Amino acid sequence: MAFLIPSHLQFLQISDIMHTLESQDIVLWKQLGGFRTANSRMTDSEGIDSMRSELTSEEQSLLAMAVDAAQRAYAPYSNFRVGAAVRTEAGLFTGCNIENASYGLSVCAERTAIFAAVGAGARRIEMVAVSCVDTGLDTGIGGRMPCGACRQVIAEFADRAVPVIVHGAGVWQVNELLPEPFEL
Repeated sequence: MAFLIPSHLQFLQISDIMHTLESQDIVLWKQLGGFRTANSRMTDSEGIDSMRSELTSEEQSLLAMAVDAAQRAYAPYSNFRVGAAVRTEAGLFTGCNIENASYGLSVCAERTAIFAAVGAGARRIEMVAVSCVDTGLDTGIGGRMPCGACRQVIAEFADRAVPVIVHGAGVWQVNELLPEPFEL
């Protein structure tokens, strides 16, 4: 069996690549070129704690708001309800995913919450929480994470070290979710 190995992964041992292909819950940790799972803790070269699973009381409160927002989702096509909550300098805002029969017109929960915050005058996100309430225990990290469009919108309004709490996947920093955001 032959594998086409992307250039950014060529420094890895073939056994590491095989391990990655065999395990659905392993995520490439770009900063160190190593791997981590949802239950592991690693620090970067500056000693900053990366993805973690323990939540502060403030993070728990924001996550509870995201779970509550997911209950208001309009998801008749996917039955995949998602809620998000953001803390900004202007206050707390929530959002849920809103689907449309024309799938491309659907909007994710993260963007709904951020757009509500921006519409109310907020310009800086201080913390984000996301909850996919319909995921099962067998859903890997990838099925819980914000999509690429949401990561870009988060990066537009948040500093790179802002925490993003992903229900069932831990706490990440914006720069881990989108290491090189598009910028003008």
